[in-house]
Amino acid sequence: MHAFHHQTHLHIPHCLESLKKDINGIYIIHSIRGFVFSLFGIFIPIYLLTLGFSISMVLFFFVVRQLAILSTNFFVGMIANRLGLKHTMLISLPLSLIYLLLLPVLDSFPNLYLFYGLAIVSGAQAALYWVPMHSLFARSTKTGSRSSQVGKLISFQHIASMLAPLLGGTITLFYSFEILFIIAIILLLIPIGLLLYTPEIKPHINFSFRRGFKLLKKYKRHYYLTCSEIIGGTTESVLWPLFVFLVLKNEFSVGVIGTLLGVGTVFFSLLMGNKANQANRSKIVKIAALMLAIVWISKFFAESSIVIYALSVASGFFVIMFSVPHTAETYALAKKEHDIDEFIIFREIPITIGKVSLLLISTLFLSKINLAFIITGINFLFVFFI
Repeated sequence: MHAFHHQTHLHIPHCLESLKKDINGIYIIHSIRGFVFSLFGIFIPIYLLTLGFSISMVLFFFVVRQLAILSTNFFVGMIANRLGLKHTMLISLPLSLIYLLLLPVLDSFPNLYLFYGLAIVSGAQAALYWVPMHSLFARSTKTGSRSSQVGKLISFQHIASMLAPLLGGTITLFYSFEILFIIAIILLLIPIGLLLYTPEIKPHINFSFRRGFKLLKKYKRHYYLTCSEIIGGTTESVLWPLFVFLVLKNEFSVGVIGTLLGVGTVFFSLLMGNKANQANRSKIVKIAALMLAIVWISKFFAESSIVIYALSVASGFFVIMFSVPHTAETYALAKKEHDIDEFIIFREIPITIGKVSLLLISTLFLSKINLAFIITGINFLFVFFI
């Protein structure tokens, strides 16, 4: 067995050999997955809307999805202990395939069981991917260069997926959502092969609710920032695409804003990674929060395509300015604690509070969905003043 492994090892291409270095493997797999999900992710709210589901039901879809993420998170530790972190990520990919296969079925059988079942499957696959990914990345980062490594993680993903929303919008415009989902399914097979090649890491997660809630109390400011960040992310990924679709009346425009958001993040994320290594992370986050507050309040008044596109680029810049130093701090705190995975798992509680609260509040003013942009702006103003 060892001899066979040694023989095959000699003939592996250099690009695959680099996967054996944890940080390189994470960059490559995360970038490919990011491209695939960027092809269709921004269109999911629009797709559900075009099938005849109401805006409130679309928002409830994402509420159920987030609750499924939180619930699955508490089982991820047990799965990772038994199978390892990378095999746990591997389980997420077949679930992603099931999700993509069933999305077109919803067009023919638009019933609530399948509708909310898809939300649960989507949430489960997300938890099975993100928890081990964060855990692996926290283990692989180095103290002196953590922010720049986070910048690379984000920028490499966005470089890979920058044109994906535009490509996805073009496919839906000239073909259909079904063709888009089929292409995504085929491309999603690539990370499966790469994950099978990378070496495994088996953690020893000793999960405790008591210890987890102590973490929430100990790092309450950090978790509050996480909650605020996810409020912005949810508005960007769910409510903003819905608003753009309702104002500009076509899927292609939604693809354009997704690509412009990517353009706004790519090079700035590398720059911010280097700056956040040198500068005060808290100060950078505060400045970013103030700028995001201005951008989101401006989005409330957006009506023309030019303004919408310009604000999408601005969002990309300032989201990265907030996200890179805050994410670097997340990995630093996780590595500092007794159990990295426990820190990552309990992080999902403030994420769920932020996302679910925003979506439920948004159902109260469906005829004026852009009021959510004001709420998001006020949310970032609070971050600036704390």
